[in-house]
Amino acid sequence: MDIFSEIVSTLEREEHIMLATIISTSGSTPASSFSKMLVKENGNVPIGTIGGGCMEGDVLLYARRLLELNKAEILSFNLREDDIEHGLICGGSLDILIEPISKSDQSLYQKITTLRGEGKDSVLITVFSTDGKIISKEIYSPSNNNENEINRFSLNQPEAKAHIEKALRHNEIQREKSSGGEIIIE
Repeated sequence: MDIFSEIVSTLEREEHIMLATIISTSGSTPASSFSKMLVKENGNVPIGTIGGGCMEGDVLLYARRLLELNKAEILSFNLREDDIEHGLICGGSLDILIEPISKSDQSLYQKITTLRGEGKDSVLITVFSTDGKIISKEIYSPSNNNENEINRFSLNQPEAKAHIEKALRHNEIQREKSSGGEIIIE
């Protein structure tokens, strides 16, 4: 199953869905960075996984609430070995971005699906404000051979180009906090 294809097909039937993505991990966790779970049908039907258990249940609850507010949020989980009662025994920690996706984003996710199908490298840049509003979502692909294209993104910090290049080179999610919110580069 390709989660991006699922997003595209789900947006043919639904106006709004939520996407949960593990954006950072430390120590032992039930799933790795980039793991995704699509939450559709008013936050009740998940596709994919971010590790299961009560943590995934918490993410579903947050996704339902955030869907109504049309906002993004990053949740942090500490999976302590001494918390066996709640099933959080891995011992690591992780951050999960829960974000709204609407029908107007369908072409963006179709482009991601196409680039992946063609085997082309790309990054998805998501910028959201401190109050959880998505400011922009954009794709950068070096296959366009236009170094100046990076300048068009909503990235003001001089480290932006380095973050994009690191995300591409090392295949890892980059996070950059700004005074107005956060930038996720995956």
